[in-house]
Amino acid sequence: MIQEGSLMGKSSSTVFYNELERSLQSCNSSPPIEEFSKEHSEKLMNLIQKNMKEFDHGEKTLSTTYRRIKNLETQYLKKGHILFFIRDTLSGEPIACAGVGSFQNIPITEKIGEIRDLVVLERYRNKGLGRRLLYSCLREAQKLGYKRLYLEASKQMTVARKLFIQAGFEPVQELPRKNGISENMPYYYLFQDLQMKKFSLEKNS
Repeated sequence: MIQEGSLMGKSSSTVFYNELERSLQSCNSSPPIEEFSKEHSEKLMNLIQKNMKEFDHGEKTLSTTYRRIKNLETQYLKKGHILFFIRDTLSGEPIACAGVGSFQNIPITEKIGEIRDLVVLERYRNKGLGRRLLYSCLREAQKLGYKRLYLEASKQMTVARKLFIQAGFEPVQELPRKNGISENMPYYYLFQDLQMKKFSLEKNS
């Protein structure tokens, strides 16, 4: 069974974990979650780019995504970073992904991370794939030693933002100071005290 930590908001997090458990119980034939490696770079870059086209290219909250995906190997094949993805069962093509890394590339010793590049192709949405990937990222971030996680969202991501809150993220305005300058980013979400959360599943996601 899934065990919720005492720090999770009961009403919203219960929805998230109940839905996750239902999706896992009904996904015996669902594709597994895989880890990114060098040979997946081009296809995953195309997946993320395709997904981002439906959002406003001028939004500041998406600008870092476009810069990052130009070299996924540099971003994810290093300590403290990982990218998960799911393939279509028939075509074998990537249809969803999500990653974990240090927040704005600050040293991982600061133990402040972020969930990145969480995308699901439109035709595969509402099947629990994003929920499974987000949960996998939370578990992995905990293993990697992160204590706090940020998550960036566009204002158009209304369904995704609801999912983030259900998972235990809270909306924040002010980010940690970088080079002495504090930036206000209204579409950031924060998951605090990650190391105090208990993650447990009867079957692997």
